[in-house]
Amino acid sequence: MKSIDVSIAGRPYPVKVTEEEEAMVLATVAEINQKVSDLQKAYRGKDKQDYLSMALLTYALDYATNKTDSESMDAVRQKADSIFAILESVD
Repeated sequence: MKSIDVSIAGRPYPVKVTEEEEAMVLATVAEINQKVSDLQKAYRGKDKQDYLSMALLTYALDYATNKTDSESMDAVRQKADSIFAILESVD
């Protein structure tokens, strides 16, 4: 395991990852930041927590609507696992 620093919506988080997880975590963080940026453009004047909550809701809805598509479900599950790993690693 190694520790990497990631930034989500401008807030730093230290994350412990294996070599195999690192690329997936970094890609997930980039995707989350892009989603937050898109939401900021679409809904101006909100708090960053609102944008993060809206991004999480988007992922949850994607998960719920793609339950039957196992490939999509695996991709969403990996993203969710990455998000939970990031949140769990916050001291």
